[in-house]
Amino acid sequence: WGRRDYGDQWREVMAPTLLVEAGAGVTPPGQMRTMAETARRARADTSPGAGHLVHDDAPGKYQEAVEAFLTSFTRCA
Repeated sequence: WGRRDYGDQWREVMAPTLLVEAGAGVTPPGQMRTMAETARRARADTSPGAGHLVHDDAPGKYQEAVEAFLTSFTRCA
């Protein structure tokens, strides 16, 4: 499934999206940031020392990223 190109579908996503990249994860380094740059309403966050399960490996960093993402919507209301 790593060989499919989802670029066209990704660019059509309209919902706000948080992309969390693990520094020692399974995706190529920088992929989440690149995806965020090509999306309409996406934000990327990186946890340098975390593995694939960022919420387990770096729970504080993960919580901070999710809370900042969600809080950004309350400031607009």
